[in-house]
Amino acid sequence: MSHSLSLLFYIKKSKADEQGNTNIYLRITLDGRRAECSIRRKVHLSGWNSRTQLALGNSMVAQEINRELGVIK
Repeated sequence: MSHSLSLLFYIKKSKADEQGNTNIYLRITLDGRRAECSIRRKVHLSGWNSRTQLALGNSMVAQEINRELGVIK
């Protein structure tokens, strides 16, 4: 029996705070069924690349977030 699994990291622009920071969310899809949750990390709206699903830049914070996303993947 084969299963289809996909992971998607995304942000909700509408949920950004006054400084422009928002949570990073993870959507897990298994055989067409979805589950979503926050990974409890925040990123600035301008510091997120939705195409690559990674934080932008070379700052320590961006590198740490991208490392955590890699571990989850």
